[in-house]
Amino acid sequence: MPALISISMLARYQQAARDASRLALACLLAPALSSAAEPAATTGSGCAVSEFRWGALLTHAPAERKAFAVAWLKKNVDSCSSSQLKAIVDNRPNWLGTADTGEIAQQIGSLLERRTGGSTDQFYSPLQPTLRPGSTGPAQVTTTPAPAEPQPVLEQPPMQPNPDK
Repeated sequence: MPALISISMLARYQQAARDASRLALACLLAPALSSAAEPAATTGSGCAVSEFRWGALLTHAPAERKAFAVAWLKKNVDSCSSSQLKAIVDNRPNWLGTADTGEIAQQIGSLLERRTGGSTDQFYSPLQPTLRPGSTGPAQVTTTPAPAEPQPVLEQPPMQPNPDK
């Protein structure tokens, strides 16, 4: 005869399983929630990048979107961490569209330069050419020259006489 599990034993087993899953979740989230990440500065109302993104995406008229972006940056940019500024720099063209102007780029760029002591290499796209260390001129692109005479890709088969004629 199979052993019967009482309801109280089943309840204890379910509670133990829930406790184990909570512990596992806490162990997985602990590194992500640790204080090792760079915190945002706490001046003003704080830097909520999502507020900038949604304000820009929900404003239809480019002039109003530009005014929103300039006002938001003046109000909040000093409280943004470097990673938050990088998120704004990377997504600014997508979020602002035609309202993305040199004024906005200059405002964010000047703050980045002040914070990094003039070194803003880490904030620009990896697709932009960068200078080699010690180089002062423009970035150089090197290519290999084409061969003097290109080789044929396919060779035509030799002509066969037509046996029907």
